[in-house]
Amino acid sequence: MRSYLLRRLGLGALTLILVSFLVYGLIRAMPGDAAALQAGGGDVEITPQQLTELRAAFGLDKHWTLAYFEWAGKVLTGNLGTSFHHRRSVVELILESLGPTLLLSVTSILLAYGISIPLGLFSAHRNGRADERVLTASLYALHSFPSYVMAILLILAFSVKVRWFPVFGLRSSNYDELSTSGKALDLLWHMALPVACYTYGAIAYYTRFIRSTIAEVLRQDYIRTARAKGLGEFTVLVKHAFRNSLIPFVTLIGFSFPALLSGSVILERIFAWPGMGQLFFESILYRDYPLIMALTMVFTLLVLAGNLIADLLYGLVDPRITYA
Repeated sequence: MRSYLLRRLGLGALTLILVSFLVYGLIRAMPGDAAALQAGGGDVEITPQQLTELRAAFGLDKHWTLAYFEWAGKVLTGNLGTSFHHRRSVVELILESLGPTLLLSVTSILLAYGISIPLGLFSAHRNGRADERVLTASLYALHSFPSYVMAILLILAFSVKVRWFPVFGLRSSNYDELSTSGKALDLLWHMALPVACYTYGAIAYYTRFIRSTIAEVLRQDYIRTARAKGLGEFTVLVKHAFRNSLIPFVTLIGFSFPALLSGSVILERIFAWPGMGQLFFESILYRDYPLIMALTMVFTLLVLAGNLIADLLYGLVDPRITYA
C-alpha cells in the first residue's frame, strides 16, 4: 500500500507540474493586456509610462517561462499571490467563495445520490415494463436538457410569474435582521432554484448509470441462485446485486468529487451566486493570472484526489483487489 501511494503521489505531483506549466503558458497567450484591463480596460486614460510600471508591478514584463518559475517558487512557500483585479490575497478570495459553492454542490450531490440510487434499483427491477420505459424516457429527456435553459425557465416560472423564490444572490438584503430560523429559511429559499438546476441532470445520469450496472449484475448466475433459495427481491437487489456493483459506483463517486468545489460557471453567473464558478469567470474576464492559476490548481488537485480516493475505495468494496 505504501509503495502504491508513493507512486500515485509522485505521478500526481508530476501531473500537477505539467498542468500548471501548460495553463500558465496558455493564459499568458490570451489576447488582451492584463495591465491595461486592471487600469480601466481602455476606459481610463493611462500614460505609456504608467502602463509600463503597472506591467512591471504585475510581473508581466518578463517572459512567461521566467514568470512561471517565479510563481511556482512562491507557491512552494505557500504564497499563491495577490489578485490583479481584487487587490487581495488569492487564498482569501478562494476561501470566501468556498462556502457558497460547497453549499450548492454538497446539497446537490446528496440529493442526486439519494434519489438516483432508489430510482436505479427500481428501473433495474422493472426492466422492460411500461413504468420503467416511461421513467427511462423521462430521464433521457432531462439529461439532454441544458441546465442554463432550465435555469431561465425556472426563473421565469417561479421567480417572475408566481414570485415564490428569489432570482439572484445568496441571501436577502435584510438577512442580518432575521432570526436564526429565518436566516436558515432565507438561505434555503435562495438555494432552491440553483440546487434544482444542479441536481436534475445528475439524477438522470446517475439513475441510468446505476440501472445499467444493476441490470448487468442481475443476469449473473449467483443472482438466480439467490432467487432460487427463496430470498426476497429487496434482499436480492440491495444485498447481492447492488453490493456487487459497487466498483463502477465508486468510480462514479470519484468522478463526482471534483464537482464539490468547481461549481458551475454558467449557473452561478445566471443566479449571481458568489461561488468558485463565478470567481473563475471573473478571473478569466479580467485576465487575473494569479487567481486563474490558483483556481486551476485547486480543480486539478480535486480531480487527482477523486481518482486516488476511488482507487483506494476499490480495495474496500472488493477484497480481491490488492495494491501490490
